Amino acid sequence: MDTVADLGPLTSTHRVDNRARQRVGLGMSALGAGAGVLGLLVSQLPIDRAVARILGIILGLGVALLIVGLHAVAVAVRGGPGERVDVHENGIACRTKRSVRQWSWDRITAIRLRQTESSNPLALKLRTDYWCDVEIDGKRQLVITGMTDEPEELVRALKRRRPDVYDGNPPHPVARLRWWWLGAGIVFFAGLAAAVIFLITHPDTEVQVTHGTITEITDVPAISKDAQPYFYGAMLACLVLGITGIRLFLYATRERR
Repeated sequence: MDTVADLGPLTSTHRVDNRARQRVGLGMSALGAGAGVLGLLVSQLPIDRAVARILGIILGLGVALLIVGLHAVAVAVRGGPGERVDVHENGIACRTKRSVRQWSWDRITAIRLRQTESSNPLALKLRTDYWCDVEIDGKRQLVITGMTDEPEELVRALKRRRPDVYDGNPPHPVARLRWWWLGAGIVFFAGLAAAVIFLITHPDTEVQVTHGTITEITDVPAISKDAQPYFYGAMLACLVLGITGIRLFLYATRERR
């Protein structure tokens, strides 16, 4: 029988589908990078302010996709194709390409399951609609998601062994950081307000250039056309992040009641 140290015989194995996670991450990273490159290329063309705003939106979405995609790739690479969680008679072991971590049942201090009927396409693609945090000696050491083979059976096995630390309806982790979310929302809204004030107090100016007997009047924008996509993209990011921070603060406040 397969044993790990003093954990006893192996009772079940639950593999983590890091190949699927990596494919999704690479796809999102490619879309994000492509959107960013397209935005940068188009920004070099003569464009008006409306187009600059659209480019800002494209750049902002591209950066967001790139960050999420690269994180998914990093998690998949760190775990490796053979990552799995083994349930033994006397504990569990988490195997990755780098190491084997093992814990006896008495070292598990919390099992927090969050399972939602999510309609978010991204959450369904990343299989994060099923999520379970497992704390070992008071620290989160293992996360079980829909990427894990038969996650419900794995969590049931943990629950059978440690029903005293199982919580099937825990407050969301964002509830612990509610004041941070409020502070972040205020900071981003302050940045957005500063940008709006700058636009109001720095309107486009007219410049007269005389060529002999001809006087040419041109409008000089307060923000150069090359910088406009980045400026409006930053404004959009501040708006989205500010709203997100306030919403997370309100959600965290409800969770703590």
